[in-house]
Amino acid sequence: MAIFDRQLEQQLERLREDLRHGRFEPYPVRRVYIQKTTGKLRPLGILTIRDRIVQETVRMVLEPIFEADFSPNSYGFRPNRRTMDAIKAITLYTTNATKYFWAIEGDIASCFDSIHHKKLLKLVQRRVKDQRLLALIQKFLRAGVMEGKLFKDTRYGVPQGGILSPLLSNIYLHELDRYMERYTGLSPWQKRKRRQQGKGNFTLSRYADDFVRHEACIVHGA
Repeated sequence: MAIFDRQLEQQLERLREDLRHGRFEPYPVRRVYIQKTTGKLRPLGILTIRDRIVQETVRMVLEPIFEADFSPNSYGFRPNRRTMDAIKAITLYTTNATKYFWAIEGDIASCFDSIHHKKLLKLVQRRVKDQRLLALIQKFLRAGVMEGKLFKDTRYGVPQGGILSPLLSNIYLHELDRYMERYTGLSPWQKRKRRQQGKGNFTLSRYADDFVRHEACIVHGA
């Protein structure tokens, strides 16, 4: 970083030319492990300053495109949304007025590490047609990681700590939101019909790879 800062103008110009002519190649992400409150270790990816600059630029391009599609029940790593908004939604669903009397908490295990690159790129291609941009995203996905002096290929996952990673994970998990909306976006008549069939109604609040499913008691309904 010190070298980049000392030669800032030259480095930025070189970076611009590499991107323009398709010569840009991201460096492998340096992986370190930090301890979670549970005592387990969480992998954290540390990018070089040049890669962070490029990823931030790509994020600024992609975010407005996909924000228009994202579910209102998704709260993690989105502009103008925060943890307290998710907590507020969960609190609202647990009142007597809404009649969702059960709350089931879930966590997608190793979500960031298990994202399927090919499926993710297909999801991005639904809204992005620029092949150079798609190729750049793929390069970041396949850049690999360095653990000490050992290089590891990356065929799955996005690095926790990457600038693009939260947005890419939201694009991927948006498919979960869309699936759930088949049941959470029901009309009052549809909900009443499900109750008559002995089925419960529910809604979902998601923050990145953590979610809370709110179940309605069949007797009271929702």
